[in-house]
Amino acid sequence: MGFRLALAWTLLVGPWVPMGAQNPISWEVQRFDGWYNNLMEHRWGSKGSRLQRLVPASYADGGYQPFREPHLPNPRALSNTAMRDPTGQASLRNRTVLGVFFRYHVLSDLVSVEKPGCPAEFLNIHIPPGDPVFDRDQSGDVVLSFQRSRWDPETGQSPSNPRDLVGGADQRGDGSDELRSFSGGQLASGPDAAFPRDAQDPLRMWTAPDPATGRRGPRGLYAFGAERGNREPFLQALGLLWFRYHNLWAQRLARQHPLWGDEELFQHARKRVIATYQNIAMYEWLPSFLQQAPPNYTEYRPFLDPSISPEFLAASEQFFSTMVPPGVYMRNASCHFQGVINRNSSVSRALRVCNSYWSREHPNLQRAEDVDSLLLGMASQIAEREDHVVVEDRGRDVGLPSYTKARATLGLPPVTRWQDVNPALFRSDGTVLEATAALYSQDLSRLELLPGGLLESHGDPGPLFSAIVLDQFVRLRDGDRYWFENSRNGLFSEKEIAEIRNTSLQDVLVAVTNVNPGALQPNVFFWHAGDPCPQPRQLSTEGLPACAPPVMRAYFEGSGFGFGVTIGILCCFPLVSLLSAWIVAQLWRRYLKRLQGQSRQSSMSEKFVGSMKASEWQGCKEPCRPVLVHLQPGQIHVVDGRLSVLRTVQLRPPQQVHLILSSNRGRRALLLRICKEYDLAAQSLSLGPHSLHGLTGVMLFLVLAIMYIFASHHFRRRSFQGFWLTHHLYILLYVLLIIHGSFALIQLPRFHIFFLVPVLMYMGDKLVSLSQKKVEISVVKAELLPSGVTHLEFQRPQGFEYKSGQWVRIACLALGTNECHPFTLTSAPHEDMLSLHIWAAGPWTTRLRETYSPPTGDSCAKHPKLYLDGPFGEGHQEWHKFEVSVLVGGGIGVTPFASILKDLVFMSSVSCQVFCRKIYFRQFEWLADIIREVEENDHQDLVSMHIYITQLAEKFDLRTTMLYICERHFQKVLNRSLFTGLGSISHLGRPPFEPFFNSLQEVHPQVQKIGVFICDTPGMTKNAEKACQLINRQDGIHFSHHHENFWPPAQGLCPLPS
Repeated sequence: MGFRLALAWTLLVGPWVPMGAQNPISWEVQRFDGWYNNLMEHRWGSKGSRLQRLVPASYADGGYQPFREPHLPNPRALSNTAMRDPTGQASLRNRTVLGVFFRYHVLSDLVSVEKPGCPAEFLNIHIPPGDPVFDRDQSGDVVLSFQRSRWDPETGQSPSNPRDLVGGADQRGDGSDELRSFSGGQLASGPDAAFPRDAQDPLRMWTAPDPATGRRGPRGLYAFGAERGNREPFLQALGLLWFRYHNLWAQRLARQHPLWGDEELFQHARKRVIATYQNIAMYEWLPSFLQQAPPNYTEYRPFLDPSISPEFLAASEQFFSTMVPPGVYMRNASCHFQGVINRNSSVSRALRVCNSYWSREHPNLQRAEDVDSLLLGMASQIAEREDHVVVEDRGRDVGLPSYTKARATLGLPPVTRWQDVNPALFRSDGTVLEATAALYSQDLSRLELLPGGLLESHGDPGPLFSAIVLDQFVRLRDGDRYWFENSRNGLFSEKEIAEIRNTSLQDVLVAVTNVNPGALQPNVFFWHAGDPCPQPRQLSTEGLPACAPPVMRAYFEGSGFGFGVTIGILCCFPLVSLLSAWIVAQLWRRYLKRLQGQSRQSSMSEKFVGSMKASEWQGCKEPCRPVLVHLQPGQIHVVDGRLSVLRTVQLRPPQQVHLILSSNRGRRALLLRICKEYDLAAQSLSLGPHSLHGLTGVMLFLVLAIMYIFASHHFRRRSFQGFWLTHHLYILLYVLLIIHGSFALIQLPRFHIFFLVPVLMYMGDKLVSLSQKKVEISVVKAELLPSGVTHLEFQRPQGFEYKSGQWVRIACLALGTNECHPFTLTSAPHEDMLSLHIWAAGPWTTRLRETYSPPTGDSCAKHPKLYLDGPFGEGHQEWHKFEVSVLVGGGIGVTPFASILKDLVFMSSVSCQVFCRKIYFRQFEWLADIIREVEENDHQDLVSMHIYITQLAEKFDLRTTMLYICERHFQKVLNRSLFTGLGSISHLGRPPFEPFFNSLQEVHPQVQKIGVFICDTPGMTKNAEKACQLINRQDGIHFSHHHENFWPPAQGLCPLPS
């Protein structure tokens, strides 16, 4: 019976540490959330598990849509027409008010379905015109919104899997939670030891506003273990009763066992109080409700599912809702029924129930004696008569079946006539049954479970409700491994079980309140003639304060302007981020142009002739660095030793510059300080959110907007460093996401489930990265080639094995050791040195070219070292599997083929067996030396090279035609190309792939398959792939296409092969 029990004595299951105990904790301490109670089905009866139906669900569409009008009557019309009884009528069985609210206490421990579902769904109840409560003005347009309860998202998708609700409480009778004081085994109390601490803590409790006063917030509410423990003072009184009873038992055990520690005292008191509560609920309260005793306990049945059924939820809740009185008496131990103070300082004879919901700092419950008076008053007051008032939309929400179908499923005799529903009611007041039959169009098969179950009840629950409730409690008892009568769980001895069975709620009240046992009847759930302290009279609404009228609250009212401004700012933030990214990109473009314009160091030296040497102060913990200061009209340039401009200080009016001349030991120094040269961080418009989850939500939006804008392809091409820095905001993103989800506003936190897989992948990637060979290498040769290509040659580490076409990652120590970029090796595997050809296409590669530019007048300067990591990838390693292969490289895309060509020629020169008979290499830019070396060593004519010069005028332009004629004449005479000086065939324009592939079919008719390998821009690879597809449609040689793409401004060369 429960995780969210509205007991004030909330209990925590914690780790046990023996502290000199004479009687150690020898039993298995049960969890507070109900999990693992059943060792085979761990989720049975746990918090958040599904409700278990006794009868198949009944929805209009079979899945989740409830039946509505006109198939079923209007719920409000049903209550007004057929199910209204006057107040002031005593219970036919003389049940007490204490038994009514004890039922709420038990049910709040078993199940909680008040939490609304997400997304929100509403069953709007249209109020009939002239309703005495909701439409006194007879407007006819009043609608009550009934929000549907939380459901299992895995249900409700089809008629074979209808919607099932999810219980928010632990469906077992342990009443546990997390409110320990960790001192003497007691629960934490406030300034008054008889009351728990205030709810000013992280416990997520219901804090609905007081409907009578409008007061809201957690102040004045107790930190109970149940979310609804503060709903009304009557539930508060029962919670305080069990809170004090637990601490009373802890004090008794401390006196009996002075050597026990806090954990031993707490766990022994906890199990005793749980067992007492189970005994009272099962063997004292349940018989008073059903007027029949449950079957005797035999043993624990592990195959019995104890989950709560929606039929039980509706039956128990609705039946007792009809018995709530309009007010509740308070009395002392001498049977004096005292007056109570109302909100308006007036005095009445009883607490008004309708004005007591969610009351803060109730004036009548300030002391422990006041709580005792309320408990004694509830024990002496007789509840309202069991009538037929009903709230039907809850039954339609959960998909309860019809009355006749439920009886048939539970094995009860069938009912075929309306008068057979309750013959006694039909004889005494047949108008109720007649009015109900008229609303259901005289069709008994359409009568719903709730109205039918209430109609057949007369003083006691009818056969249907009795069967549902008894079945539920027996399953809860027999399916609970920790039930106090289970002798196999080691909780109690036979003597202790007998003592618990002899404990009643009267014993608990006497022990806590210290009243004379004669001031209470033996069974506090009934009051009969001759019992002590009879009530003055049966309460009715006469003489009690009027209920506060219903109020329509528009939470959005008055917030339209601020909400609109907030939405506008949030919508504009991505635009601001985009504008910032564009500005940064423009600044990077200007910076790159300035770097590229500094092609000659000599010109830079002449530009800064007359500069002054200075030392720049970088901070308290950083050393000063030497710089050159160049004064110009209106501005000051600060450059480093490589004559790269570090920054420019503008000196425009009314700018102020402070010059301080100092003389120290004969050394004169001039300090130059620019006033107000700092950044300002503006406050964000005095934004002060009142909720942490709201603040984290806004911050998540801002972080995602920044990461998305700076991760766009355009910005990565312009400023990789900006992308890299903003990308590290993912750490803040994860932190904010975890904090935001921890409030469980929509559902329980599940982010850790999705976060686990990326974390494992990230850790695996880091472990693999740490295991890679990353060594520091000296650069032997650095050469600047045309078209912005930098050739780096460095030593080959010992044991470094690779294949032609593979790539490595390098980091330049002069540019930072944490930024690595991939580049394809252009050296062959047999060579002793490693070489890279790097195209200056982005900021990092441009700075790399600038770094390895030879300083003016210093040809022997050492080059900065590199970090080498790799090799990686397979590159174009399948080229040797084809008898004929076509290698196409455009621009910097020729780098993987440079290694392949040199490797191929080397293997042929050493008589190594090669399956490939012919290689066609097409397109060329700056690899003249490598191609010339390949031509000289290719004695077996394995390689046929075609060079396409694309950056010329139109194909049939007169200038192009003359160049083509001269090229062909030069080729015939000297067997060399006029443009390149190589023996390779040169072409003008883009390569025509389809004609070239057709010619290959004629040259190599015996070959079955030809491999086409291309590393170029996406446009060129698409053309080659289209040509291969067209040729493959014919019956002939099959062309197998393999490609890698690089984007023109990309910093690396070629990504992994597709």
